[in-house]
Amino acid sequence: MDQIVRKKMPAEAVDLYSRFIHGEINRRDFMEGLGRYAVGGLSVAAMVQALMPDYALG
Repeated sequence: MDQIVRKKMPAEAVDLYSRFIHGEINRRDFMEGLGRYAVGGLSVAAMVQALMPDYALG
């Protein structure tokens, strides 16, 4: 499932995630930014799940 979501992930959303984890934007701005790309069946929650690492698996 994650592979399918990642293939559809817009490059801009990945850039937002990078800016978020490096402290350039806060969580609110990150989530609002993802909302602009939540189209075509991808919800913000699905995008966050695909972008964020699962530390429990590590």
